[in-house]
Amino acid sequence: MKPVAANKGALLLACAVALSCNDGQPPSMRTWPAVHDTVGDTIVVRPLGGSVWQDSTRLVGPEPRIVYRSEELGWPGVIIALDGGRLAVSDRTRIHIITQDGEPLGIIGRAGKGPGEFSLIGGMAAWPGDSLLVWDPNQYRLTWLSVAGRAGRTALVEAPPGLAAGEEIDLVPGPAGVVLVWYPGYVLPDGPPPPYALARHDLDGGLEQELARVPGFAMIGTSMGVFVPRSLYGPRPLYAVALDGRVAVSDGVEYCVLVLQPDGDSGRPLRICRDVERPLVQPEIRAPDYSALADLLSPRDLDLLRSRLLVQEFPERKNAIEELRFDSGGRLWVRRTGADERYDPMLLGPYPELRPEHYDWDVFDRDGRLLTTVALSSRFEPRLILGNRIYGVVTLDTGENVVALVELTDGPF
Repeated sequence: MKPVAANKGALLLACAVALSCNDGQPPSMRTWPAVHDTVGDTIVVRPLGGSVWQDSTRLVGPEPRIVYRSEELGWPGVIIALDGGRLAVSDRTRIHIITQDGEPLGIIGRAGKGPGEFSLIGGMAAWPGDSLLVWDPNQYRLTWLSVAGRAGRTALVEAPPGLAAGEEIDLVPGPAGVVLVWYPGYVLPDGPPPPYALARHDLDGGLEQELARVPGFAMIGTSMGVFVPRSLYGPRPLYAVALDGRVAVSDGVEYCVLVLQPDGDSGRPLRICRDVERPLVQPEIRAPDYSALADLLSPRDLDLLRSRLLVQEFPERKNAIEELRFDSGGRLWVRRTGADERYDPMLLGPYPELRPEHYDWDVFDRDGRLLTTVALSSRFEPRLILGNRIYGVVTLDTGENVVALVELTDGPF
């Protein structure tokens, strides 16, 4: 996904208009100037101002506050909003119903393959009648489940040709059906990157339309018998679905995101690109100091890191984008790759002390304008963005996973 050159006249005009509109506004509410080009049937939006690594309108969110913890909670996955100020939190095969302030209201679902049972919950959506629509990618099955735990009808889903396994995705049912993501169930080592496909399915499970394909990971084997991505950085399948049915996809290498309009909408696809220089791969990643890491890493992780370094490719520069999300207002949140990360990405999950303090998220309006940048604690994994309230997951030093909340007090939300 390569950026498209902008017209210089349009660029100067956009800068002049945007700068005049920003006069008198606090820094956190300013929007960067942008240029729009049309390439084929796609509108390309290019924010112009600010450095991707040092932005003048960067908002630093407060530390996440724990709102729900329970001995019954194993791994909080999907978090969605329900009517009446409630949340549904998936926990692999069960669903915790809580208030937005974390008061427990009940647990529904269980492990299994029968009605109301799940192998893995990979998506949820609120459904009329105080119910949920639940996606189980392991069983290729949609289930309608009441908040009281009563199973309704189910639908087996037809995978796209050549693809065999479903993935976790934000579930957004609409009149045209629901968008799901698929990848090959068996990936040949040393082969080309397998494509991930986003496809729309009707609510009876039938395949309606393939929307986009995104490159996946090319895998390679290590001496420990573990398969890892051949390239340490990108391409990678990134995707998100907005509540209005828009779909965002990117391969993460360049800073470009393609936003597809919902089915039946006359709007053209939107490509949001930032002209940024991807950060260099740090020496500590290419050649880590094993003696310094020995006291921190488990022996197995240290051995796995050594075996990975022997077979993985290390590009000169990192990929640009790590994650995509839409918020409740339809704005697109894009998490950048950290420029100051100095350790192998394999270590950043289980060893939070090696991460930078914050991860930066660029927030784009529906028309592609860059609104602001929000810095969130690197210990916090956002799952649901409701206005200025961001619900997510934090893993405590004890290894316990909890639901946490970050409340922003500033910004265009």
